[in-house]
Amino acid sequence: MREPRSDIAALTVRRHPAGGTLIWFAADLDRCFARDENPEHALLIANAVRHGLGTTGKVSLSGGHGVITVDLYRQDDRHVLHLNNRLLLSRVPGRQYDLVPVGPVEVRLNIESSADKVDLRVAGVSIPTRRDGSALVFTIDTVLDHEVAVIG
Repeated sequence: MREPRSDIAALTVRRHPAGGTLIWFAADLDRCFARDENPEHALLIANAVRHGLGTTGKVSLSGGHGVITVDLYRQDDRHVLHLNNRLLLSRVPGRQYDLVPVGPVEVRLNIESSADKVDLRVAGVSIPTRRDGSALVFTIDTVLDHEVAVIG
């Protein structure tokens, strides 16, 4: 917003009696983020989603500079975490001429697991885990294109 002070709401939140939450931005932050790649736009959108869900989620990352995406799966008695490096050097699809490693990435999983190590299948190593409250925490040194972490 170009005005330093305003009485016009830039963000409104409404709760429905049935339990749903509506979060409305008075700006098209998704388009602005896609155009300008301002990380603060992404943070606002992510925080709004977290607030709407009312949870912190099963996975949180730090140190990935906002370019690591994750998917957590459960297979029988283990979890599989797939991390993707989405750092793009070209806006043209198929024209990625180089890969830039991102890391270290600290992973916090809010899952039931007594695992004392995590197997990184792409890197071909095992790394230690630690408990921080209810979270299982481990650090991946670098993610070049993707990594598959097997927990348990």
